Amino acid sequence: MADDVSEDQIDELARMVQRAARIVAFTGAGISTESGIPDFRSPGGFWTRFKPIEFADYLASEERRMEAWRRYFIIRDTFGDAKPGRGHQAIARLALMGKLTHVITQNIDDLHRASGLAPECIIELHGNGTYARCLACSRRHELDWVRQCFDADGGRQTASPVAGS
Repeated sequence: MADDVSEDQIDELARMVQRAARIVAFTGAGISTESGIPDFRSPGGFWTRFKPIEFADYLASEERRMEAWRRYFIIRDTFGDAKPGRGHQAIARLALMGKLTHVITQNIDDLHRASGLAPECIIELHGNGTYARCLACSRRHELDWVRQCFDADGGRQTASPVAGS
């Protein structure tokens, strides 16, 4: 239990869940830190080391696309083997109980699906970082294939897919 959460607050949350007919959960980085995925915005986090690449810059510049993919593979190497934590499992149990209808998440780690939630119940605000989709034809590509292409030709053939769109 987090140090700043009291037993009374936990009990009140439990009562609210019991009374609710339907629940929608909103999640962000905090739910996945227990799974070993760092918070990207905290001091020392990914975005403190790398300035985000704007989508317009990604589209306009092959160099920016290659840099985006290099960064993405760093991120993927960091959380690729992560497993759902207690928070993900608790949310999945709420869905199994019929209480939870959807999860809206900022996370790209796919741990909500890995916890047992049905994909149609998950709304991913920033996409899903476990696959890529071609911007030209919308075809889904698995990341192992994308990385092989990227590594083989320095990113020239993987310039159009964007992760998890």
